[in-house]
Amino acid sequence: MIQSKFSIEVAGAAVEQGRVNGRDVSQATELLEAARTRFDAKDYAAALSIAQQSKRVAAGEHVECRSPWSCRGNVDARWPSVSLVRGFAGGGRHVLSQVR
Repeated sequence: MIQSKFSIEVAGAAVEQGRVNGRDVSQATELLEAARTRFDAKDYAAALSIAQQSKRVAAGEHVECRSPWSCRGNVDARWPSVSLVRGFAGGGRHVLSQVR
């Protein structure tokens, strides 16, 4: 829980820094809001992952679409009751699927 909260704070600072540097931070902002929503829903693993994605996007890095929140337009922070189902993709990778 503490790590995800800290990552959300770091991502928020990265979004502000990106804004100051003139980058388009709209996707990073959407991801940050989704991370906060997942944190409020006590889904700390998802909050941590999404906050880390937000930080990378705010820094200008390309983030591959791996979760429902990774791509612009996929973030819907109005659904705090969204649950995540953890599954496996090829190569032993964990994936999260959105379930309403």
